[in-house]
Amino acid sequence: MQAISMLLVVGLVVLAPPFCGTASLLPINTEAVRRSVVFLFAADAKGEANSKGETATAFLIEIPLKSEPKKFYYALVTARHVVDPVWACEGAINPTILYARVNKKKFDPDHDESGVEYIRVALREGNRRVWAVHQNETVDAAVIPIDSDKFLVHDVATIRISDFGTPDEIKSVGIGDDVVSAGLVPGFSGQKRNYPFFKFGKVSNIPEEPTMMPCRSGPARPRTFWYLAATLIGGNSGSPIFLLPPGNAIMRYGDTRPFLLGLQSISVPAGEIAGMTPAQYIYEIIEQLHLPDANLSRGLLPQQPNQPKQPAIPK
Repeated sequence: MQAISMLLVVGLVVLAPPFCGTASLLPINTEAVRRSVVFLFAADAKGEANSKGETATAFLIEIPLKSEPKKFYYALVTARHVVDPVWACEGAINPTILYARVNKKKFDPDHDESGVEYIRVALREGNRRVWAVHQNETVDAAVIPIDSDKFLVHDVATIRISDFGTPDEIKSVGIGDDVVSAGLVPGFSGQKRNYPFFKFGKVSNIPEEPTMMPCRSGPARPRTFWYLAATLIGGNSGSPIFLLPPGNAIMRYGDTRPFLLGLQSISVPAGEIAGMTPAQYIYEIIEQLHLPDANLSRGLLPQQPNQPKQPAIPK
């Protein structure tokens, strides 16, 4: 964990650029969510980005400092099986490099050949892995340190740690609650720009025990999931999943806010269901990093007098 913490400190920079709003009537800032999502691509034999190697989805998060709230730690979050296929019983070796494809800020579709940038994400430093996982081996989530300077110059946004669901909020979620996700659909990622697809569904099942997942080279292995009634697919692995409270951007029923509920881990297309790793486990991975001076507060941030409630997803 020490190497990971040091790398994350490198991502300490001044406050990221402001966020744009959106005309959507959903009770969530879809523009900010879209910009927080990055597409992961495999490296080719030379270690360069394989433009046809669509792999999965990840999302950017920021964690403010207590002493300087306008400075942050930054990281990428994705499913563990994306960076650790050996753990998932999906391969014999793990990748050492992935590439995060992001949209450039300046892009003229009529004249520019490409509007994306491939950012190298090292998964190992010497003999050490540089991504963190949960102490519970059934959890399919990973937190990856990033060089924030390489990301923040592009058209990106971040999901704040305060946007994670609190324990009480997560306990209040039940069967039938609405959710939304945004991620990569292989074959439709776009040539000149990233185009995350938004998908909608409902909480379908909240098991009180792990699911046993088959393994090609040994006995089945336990994994901890919630289940969603949503048509999510393989490329959506690592996609952020948000709770959608009743109502819309104009009128909301009750006090529930939209918040990060988890990330996509598995999909069962035949059953039109998907397995989700709850956000609580992602939060606990971040806690385990012991980031100096990190403000890990979740929930709505303190309000100034006569100010409207802050949205869960930044405007």
